Amino acid sequence: MANPISSVTIPYQLLLSFALGNAAAPAIRPFAQSLENDAWEAHDVAPPTLYTTAPMAARGKIDVASVKTWGHRQGFSDDVIAALMTGSLAGPDLADLFQMWRRGFIDQAGFERGLTNLGVMGSWWADIEQLRRVHLTPDQAANARQQQFISDQAQRDIAALYGIEAADADVQFELAGLPPGVETGLQMWRRGIIDQATFDRIVAEGHTKTKYTSALEQLQRQLLSPATAVRAHLKGHIDTAAMHSRGAEWGYTPADMDLWYQAEGRPATAHQIHIGYMRGASLPGAASERDAIDTAVAQSDIRPEYGDLIFAGRDTYPSLFQLNRLVQANAITAATAADWATKSGVNSEVVKTLETYWTGLAGGTAADTHVTKANTQLWTTLHKAFLGGVATPAEVQQGFQLLGVPAASQQQVLDRWTFEQGIERKRLTPAQVKKALGESVINPATGVAWTQDEALAYLIELGYSTDDAKTFLEI
Repeated sequence: MANPISSVTIPYQLLLSFALGNAAAPAIRPFAQSLENDAWEAHDVAPPTLYTTAPMAARGKIDVASVKTWGHRQGFSDDVIAALMTGSLAGPDLADLFQMWRRGFIDQAGFERGLTNLGVMGSWWADIEQLRRVHLTPDQAANARQQQFISDQAQRDIAALYGIEAADADVQFELAGLPPGVETGLQMWRRGIIDQATFDRIVAEGHTKTKYTSALEQLQRQLLSPATAVRAHLKGHIDTAAMHSRGAEWGYTPADMDLWYQAEGRPATAHQIHIGYMRGASLPGAASERDAIDTAVAQSDIRPEYGDLIFAGRDTYPSLFQLNRLVQANAITAATAADWATKSGVNSEVVKTLETYWTGLAGGTAADTHVTKANTQLWTTLHKAFLGGVATPAEVQQGFQLLGVPAASQQQVLDRWTFEQGIERKRLTPAQVKKALGESVINPATGVAWTQDEALAYLIELGYSTDDAKTFLEI
């Protein structure tokens, strides 16, 4: 079909007019635009572009029917409008795709489907997928190396992933973690575990400003406590000036140290003060012994209202052993001994019993040593004679009278000796021993016949004297 335009002969004047009008268009454009604006304002019928309305309809911002109406007026079919709406829908961005893939919500195919939706060229997919693994941060890696969880090279490799060179990674490693504290460092230096240079390094690696390092080094020497200085002065090891100097190192004034010194130590006891005064000594500044004891109470932890009690307890009394000897020697009475025992703190029930005993001891002058010895021998003889059946209870009681045994005690002793005699009767009687000797009876203790010496010794053991035993065996 022939082109109708090509068959039309365009007059020369028309071409000239078009050329002149096109050339003059820029000059008359503002005037023409004004006319166009007025026309459009009077007739606002131009539809919005489909490339603007289709995405808005896809996202629910405007209704689809309106978009189709506007599209039809621009010559677009429903299929074209639907295609533009579908193409306007966006999927998750790359960061969300990685998160979903890492958490297992999608697989690699789903991730790649998202890349397609984002318009990423397939040639980049393999490289992008290498970013799925999240590595430790450079700071975390440096700290992990510091705590020996990863090797030096592993930490450098992780830092390189972030564009950090190996030298910088080593600096990060040095910055990770903290050294021992200053006080711990001083302790290690004092014990010779580290040297001064290492201590300085500890300060540098910590949060302390290095300009204070030399001052911190001065703390290496330990100071004696102010309490030790006070006690050393109290014991005469250092003088007052030295005590003040030691206290100043801890921030104490001389007045503080003097007051501390006065509060230290303990005073003498009331008994020690009493002994000292009895021997002619005195406390400087005290008016009397009582004043000295009151001063000691004030300087101790004892409340002053107990001063009278302490003063009354300054003396000591003889021991019970000494009281016994004094009563026996008639140096003191039983009543005096009981009073002294009470003042020594002996229990009242015990004192009552002791006084009864001492009353018996204090009946006369001290016994002669020969009489005492004879009493002991008589007691032994009575005991042996009664057990051997040689002495009767009446004879034993006569001996008790000589010994001064109280009547109430005599029967008690006889009762016990009688019980003992019952046990002894299981042995041979003197008559049986004499008969056994004469008839050559076997002695169960030796396994052979009784001899004269054995029989004699047996009778002596029963209470016979040597002469009486010989006489008894010969009759």
